Amino acid sequence: MKNVSIIITCEHADNRVPDALRNIFTDTTMLSTHWAYDIGALQTARILAKTLEVPLLYTTVTRLVVDCNRSIESNELFSELIQGSNIFLKNEIVKRYYTVYRNKIEKAINTMLQNSDAVFHIAVHSFTPQLYGFKRYTDIGLLYDQSRPMEALFCSKIKEALMQAYPLRVAFNYPFRGCGDGVTVWLRKQYGDSYWGIELEANQQIFFNSKRQWRTVSHHLALAIQYAVNKVVQENY
Repeated sequence: MKNVSIIITCEHADNRVPDALRNIFTDTTMLSTHWAYDIGALQTARILAKTLEVPLLYTTVTRLVVDCNRSIESNELFSELIQGSNIFLKNEIVKRYYTVYRNKIEKAINTMLQNSDAVFHIAVHSFTPQLYGFKRYTDIGLLYDQSRPMEALFCSKIKEALMQAYPLRVAFNYPFRGCGDGVTVWLRKQYGDSYWGIELEANQQIFFNSKRQWRTVSHHLALAIQYAVNKVVQENY
């Protein structure tokens, strides 16, 4: 049987602004919105990591400072608040927050691959229930690269388990594309077939409706992920 390790990450976990940058963030109202962080995502990531007994890595600053789920050359790496800053400040932000976080992920996966045949990575995110006037009806989005059969299989097994235990509206590659710019794309290029990565997107409407339900959904997601890993390994190796 193939030995598979699991790691959880959360790229938009917090809305913290470093003290040195507080003069830029004079209007703090945006910090409580989905533009600043993925509301509820860290709570879910913690439940997944605790239930599955696997490592969790997450960001500590708002994505309005730097978006750790974007490639270094992306136009969306910095928000408009930072975009106009001088190159020295931007480089320092990248060095302190972006590079440090991504290096932690690489180090963790490298360590796992010393004792495992493959790493299964779940990047936990959440999405606003309405964007630019369009309502999103999906509860859970599972994002993967359609050219990678193992990732597709993982997602189908996760959905299968959820449908049996806690029915939700689950969609594949919604509300975003699984092969768009992000941490999973970066890691696929680095580790090839030794790495399987998906992004888990949860609708923040569940969080707003009931924190208790959000915790319940997170727990069932953890069990569904464990089921998927067991099934994929058993059926393919």
